[in-house]
Amino acid sequence: MIDVRMADDHAFKTLKMNLLSTEGKILSVLISHPECMTKDIPVLAGVSTRTAYECINKLADMGLVEKARSAKDGRSKYVRLLPDTMCEKICARYL
Repeated sequence: MIDVRMADDHAFKTLKMNLLSTEGKILSVLISHPECMTKDIPVLAGVSTRTAYECINKLADMGLVEKARSAKDGRSKYVRLLPDTMCEKICARYL
């Protein structure tokens, strides 16, 4: 039987954190603006809309950010950092 905790630890330790500079810009924007509207990120990061959306999807797939709809109207889309997951993944790479 596989120990789930060991499998998770192995997944974190083997995670590749090869971030592009554009993804770094987006993470920087999200640090400055904790819950940023998705449509505002390209302007704040100084990247094209297409690039921003591709990077946001990649960061979400990596578990570093979360995409959510506004609780007020359900239409607006927000992106926010997942600091606990981000710290675990980055720290695990160097442990």
